[in-house]
Amino acid sequence: MYSALALMACIFLPITNLAQSTWFGLREKWEVSPKFGTGLIVSDLSFYRKDRKDITWAQNFSIGKKLNPWLGARMELINTELSGSGPFWDTGEEDPIDVRFYAKNIEYYFSLQFDLSTIINGSNPQRKFLALLTTGVGMANWRTDMYDTYTLAHLTGNGHKPYGSGIDGRTLEGIVPVGLILEYKVFKFVSIEWENTLHFVNSDKLDNVWAGFSKDAWWFSGLGIKFDLGFDRRKNIPLAPYSANPDLLPLKYKDLEFSMPGKSRIKTGGNPKVSYQLPRKIGSVEEFPLQINIMNDGVSGLVDIEILLPDGFFVDASLIKGIQSEYTDKLLNLYTSLPASDTSLQFIIPVKVSDVPVGNYAFYLTSKFTDVSGEAIRRTSTEYVEKDLFFGLNEAVSGSASSQGVEFRVQLTSSHERKIPMEKVKLLYPVKTVIKEDFDNGFFQYTTGSFKTKGDADKYRQELIHDYGLSDIYVVFFQNGSRISSFSNLSNSSELYLRENNSLSRKKNIDQTPTQRIDEYRIEIRSSQFRPVPLNEMTTKFRTPERLSEEYTDGWYHYYAGSFNRKDIANVYLKIIRDDYGFNEARIVSFIKGIRIKE
Repeated sequence: MYSALALMACIFLPITNLAQSTWFGLREKWEVSPKFGTGLIVSDLSFYRKDRKDITWAQNFSIGKKLNPWLGARMELINTELSGSGPFWDTGEEDPIDVRFYAKNIEYYFSLQFDLSTIINGSNPQRKFLALLTTGVGMANWRTDMYDTYTLAHLTGNGHKPYGSGIDGRTLEGIVPVGLILEYKVFKFVSIEWENTLHFVNSDKLDNVWAGFSKDAWWFSGLGIKFDLGFDRRKNIPLAPYSANPDLLPLKYKDLEFSMPGKSRIKTGGNPKVSYQLPRKIGSVEEFPLQINIMNDGVSGLVDIEILLPDGFFVDASLIKGIQSEYTDKLLNLYTSLPASDTSLQFIIPVKVSDVPVGNYAFYLTSKFTDVSGEAIRRTSTEYVEKDLFFGLNEAVSGSASSQGVEFRVQLTSSHERKIPMEKVKLLYPVKTVIKEDFDNGFFQYTTGSFKTKGDADKYRQELIHDYGLSDIYVVFFQNGSRISSFSNLSNSSELYLRENNSLSRKKNIDQTPTQRIDEYRIEIRSSQFRPVPLNEMTTKFRTPERLSEEYTDGWYHYYAGSFNRKDIANVYLKIIRDDYGFNEARIVSFIKGIRIKE
């Protein structure tokens, strides 16, 4: 008996370690399932269909764990009484006699479940119906007694003390169960299971007849309920309620670690770096400076810098001095050689701004150092520049706005050379005012509201932020129906004014109990439609004080880092993991009461 338990432990523990080291952690994806059904013997004294005495009850209890989307493992315990009848040749009789046997059987075994639905059709945690192929190995402990059918005289048996080595002196032999489990998910954590398994016994003594079949077997057919303990459960991730200055938050993340493939240092030990400085916010300007700092850390070789500019931003390569430069189709390439001594270089590049609408614009920055031996390291980062037409404007000029055809609106979104269907815009921005579409200088712009003063437009913008949880929306300026992206294009600008505190601005009470308001921001670092990523493997490689989480939504696996109640804080964290750890595709995703807002 003890050797059998040791054998099962040798099988079960490596599988458990597999679960811990691959898809899921040891404390997740557990399930329990009690079942109740029938046991039917298949042996020399098989069950007789018309005799209900041969149909016996069986109880099964299992505890298991999902190892990955298509494989599960369970430890199972089953208790049943088996019965069968038929002819028996007694050694002292010439003719057979009719006998019936009764066996009390306890089995414990380890089994694997192969999800045929997932193997064939791919992973989908929201699938209702599953078909599982199950097989296992374990031990059976039984006590059998045989009786004469007519006289009820006890004839023989096995599994009685002191002859058996199993539980309470029972006969102990190995078993191999195989079969099919059909599962239907009723609720999120509750499923109905119907199991049909054939248990092959490594013995011909279960029915106490040593003849005919060399191995006995019996059917278990049972119905039960499976409870998922934390499987596919939405974790309540505590928000990070920061109130400090976001500029100070990088100190919180100074000890982040991420094991990325590739080199972080040149073989000689040098660690050359490139840093960038851009304004976080610009107003109605025609250009702004991009500062590049190069420190070679004593590495002799070549530095190659690529900067991909957003639509509507461009540079004049002829104005860049002190470094070789090329500019083609939004891509600026800079390169120069570096001496062996410690060297620091600094370049100021004027970035010109065309008539782009307000919004957040991403600059993708890549640097590559190659030393004299040919060894190279590469780093990527992303910097954002936000354009707000009224940023830095504090002057107030009096006049009649209406006589000049001036109109203020709130911009919801914009798109370069790609029109967004109005149905989608209305779905993403469920405002009560009319949404308008304008096209100018290659940009589609979607705005709402119409106001005579900036003060009125600002109030409406705050209402939208409060009531709908909208972010990255701006007050924009129109004159005579045309969008104004720069005040240098504004006719009669000296006669117009922007009034921050207009006494004629409409006063409107804001509902203090908004129906929809974003209350959580997460950083999505990766998403996958078909292949889930090992979450504990990601946790091992990416060490951060913010919790990593996994969620399955609409056929996609989403992986998040952190959970914040303020978007400016989430932006700080996003910038750090983009710039320092290479998550260039990371982005901020908004939630309302734990539900992801569709984009």
